[in-house]
Amino acid sequence: MTDSFVVVGSLLAVLATAVLFLREPKPKKDKLAEEMLRIGEQMKMYKQAAAEPQPSSRRRSSMEESPEFPGGRVAILFGSQTGTAEGFAEVLKKEGRKAGFQTHALDLEDYEAAKKLPEEKLVVFVMATYGEGDPTDNAVEFIEYLKDKQDVLGDNGLQGVGYTVFGLGNTQYEHYNEIGRIVDKLMEKHGAHRVFHYGEGDDDASLDEDFDDWKEPLWKELRKQFITGAEDVVEQNGAVGKDGDETTLSPPEYEYECVEIRASEAEKRLAKGAKDVRMKASTKHFFTAKSAKVVVNRELRPSTEGGSTVHVELDLRDTGVTYQTADNLAVLPENETSVVERLALRMGYDLDQWVSIEAVDPEGELPFPSPSRIGEILTRYLAINSAPRKGPLKQLAFFASNPDERAELVHLASKEGKDQYQSWVLDEERSFVDVLEHFRSVQLPLQALLYVVPFLLPRYYTISSSSLVNPQRVHATVSLIESAKSDGRVFRGVCSNYLGQLQPLHGHKDDKKKRDSRPGEQGIKKPREWPSARIFMRASTFRLPQNPLTPIILIGPGTGIAPMRAFLHERAKQQEDGVEIGKSIMYFGCRRRDEDFIYKDELDGFQKNGVLNELHLAFSREQEKKVYVQHLLLNNGQTTWDLIRDHDAHIYVCGATSMGNDVNKVLHEIIEKFGGHSSEEAMSLLKKLQDSHRYIQELWA
Repeated sequence: MTDSFVVVGSLLAVLATAVLFLREPKPKKDKLAEEMLRIGEQMKMYKQAAAEPQPSSRRRSSMEESPEFPGGRVAILFGSQTGTAEGFAEVLKKEGRKAGFQTHALDLEDYEAAKKLPEEKLVVFVMATYGEGDPTDNAVEFIEYLKDKQDVLGDNGLQGVGYTVFGLGNTQYEHYNEIGRIVDKLMEKHGAHRVFHYGEGDDDASLDEDFDDWKEPLWKELRKQFITGAEDVVEQNGAVGKDGDETTLSPPEYEYECVEIRASEAEKRLAKGAKDVRMKASTKHFFTAKSAKVVVNRELRPSTEGGSTVHVELDLRDTGVTYQTADNLAVLPENETSVVERLALRMGYDLDQWVSIEAVDPEGELPFPSPSRIGEILTRYLAINSAPRKGPLKQLAFFASNPDERAELVHLASKEGKDQYQSWVLDEERSFVDVLEHFRSVQLPLQALLYVVPFLLPRYYTISSSSLVNPQRVHATVSLIESAKSDGRVFRGVCSNYLGQLQPLHGHKDDKKKRDSRPGEQGIKKPREWPSARIFMRASTFRLPQNPLTPIILIGPGTGIAPMRAFLHERAKQQEDGVEIGKSIMYFGCRRRDEDFIYKDELDGFQKNGVLNELHLAFSREQEKKVYVQHLLLNNGQTTWDLIRDHDAHIYVCGATSMGNDVNKVLHEIIEKFGGHSSEEAMSLLKKLQDSHRYIQELWA
């Protein structure tokens, strides 16, 4: 890379940012000005499009064919749970526009499939599989639509629609990429034609590389099919480039602009309240989550030498939030103050400065409440403590003024840099803040930070309380994640450590000192506010059998005990109310009984009152040969088989994916060995148990 290229690239980064604040850019006869004008014209195009009446989908497809976008409209529909699929969809949107297509990344939750899908010309699906072969929350209704149980679509309901699919999955799960494959199959079944081959990626191995390999020829192939004489143009304009090619470092196309405003103006807007806010579907929780007070936060482990696990209780009174036993509690975490301050110092941000966030596209949606202080944005809304994926690293390279740093960032984002990316970013768990502190020449204005850094996602915890016993309090069992790195850094899990430090005002040994010494604005001391967390609920697949007499087999090592504790509390309440309950057998595992055996006293109590009939404990590090819950389950194979065959027992598994897979293998072996079935029959029976909700797993990788 030449020095002149670096200088031009650096100026372009600054000028591309500045154009957001220009109203009438003055043209100059050079490439920088041409790029500025292009971005400015794009903003004008958004505004003009918003002011015009919206045509039907089929008309829209043809009308979006223009000199700039000769390929016309492409709907990029994503089903995303953690934001990765959405991020991939955004990458495809940007690359598609450079290749001559009017691309739109659309959340399936907001997409009226029955009305719009049959009228689309070209659709790209980016579909994640959640858990054991389930659709993501935002794709549930869409999958039901494609399954077409009412036979509305038939064999040709989607005739004329071109499509391709990329699936995101994890081979740790049994039903790997189930949803991507289902969408690909059902689209073809209903008459749509595949315009590019199906692709899928494995998050347990090389998801980014899988995605890059799949999309590298995508737009070139689509141009051949949908743009007359496009092949030569592709080679000339570089729309389809190779990984690591510095000529593919394009200026950002911002979705949002950040306008600094006075505190008085911010207060006026907040007092007035927002009307008809268009919320981004994937981040609507930033607008709708409720604040719940933390009323209990206590350590569960007998010893914290090997880590910490806390029991947290949240007060649901006055929140309007309700839950069912063993539902999922979603917590909106906050970044540590020290991490936020490091980023602010590195970038020169004023954390107290108010900014108004506005979508460049007048029809665009806001990702979080506006106006907000910069400190609030960095604390509550951006995943600055997450490890950057390869796409954002390449975006950071555009903003690097130092040629060596730019080249290093490009290399990390390339196929050739796969090993370095794995060892330097992933293995060492380096965050965006760590990366920015290393590459000192990268300078990001706030709107560029919004462009590069993903939004902070909610974390989900399987609830460990019974709504029958505690309807106004929800319990969570949280393992605090912390690990030391080779360079002396300490990585801390964002949400677990956020929850861990939310101590209620009463009953804390340092409460008086904290209450008296916490400084307020301008050094004025003020009392602590009662700690609270922003939350919402998500339904879980975990449900007790409708018949209380049905036996239950509970397998939950570590924090996987959470829903099992909830079930036992519920059965204890049923027993207390005079309801006859069935047999409960539990398998729990941890390292050592004197180190991380959590809820021991409660389990002892459940055994004494007859709610828990059998408790099998696996302490993996108390003997030379490691023992896990699946080993104990196999030891009780005959009893397990009898309960499944003769008593319609329900089996619940919660914990790590690897444990869940091992339990599945053991159950398969039990059915073969004690039930006298073949391997194929055992597999079929397990599938029937899952389909009838008698065998339920909730696992995390």
